[in-house]
Amino acid sequence: MTVCTNGGEIGEPERTRLSERGIEVDERRVVALWLDGRDVKAIRFTDGNLRIATAVYLQPPQRPRGPLPDALGLARTESGHVQVDELYHTSVPGVFACGDMTTVMQAVQVAATAGFGAAAVLNQELVGMGCRARA
Repeated sequence: MTVCTNGGEIGEPERTRLSERGIEVDERRVVALWLDGRDVKAIRFTDGNLRIATAVYLQPPQRPRGPLPDALGLARTESGHVQVDELYHTSVPGVFACGDMTTVMQAVQVAATAGFGAAAVLNQELVGMGCRARA
């Protein structure tokens, strides 16, 4: 197994721990993956060299995209995510946010759970204001 840092540096303590577990570290920048259909065959680096690979696990950068939060004037966290309280309220009254736009935890399960929670809070607030469903 090899950890490819894509040009990032790993400190000596981390490098030692990985080495003790038989894991190599390659700090070269990655430019492409060589695929055969859907199968990974190798990783190509900026120096032109290849590292043979049978599987690749990626950690792509996650960041909120789209103009809506800024168009609504929503406050952001330091990481750029929409700032919410524990009940999914944003900095703008009446606007709720949840899921990937509010957390670095990028997973379908987390987003779905947050969506359910935000919907429940919104429903509770609407009922509290006297809103009722029509039959």
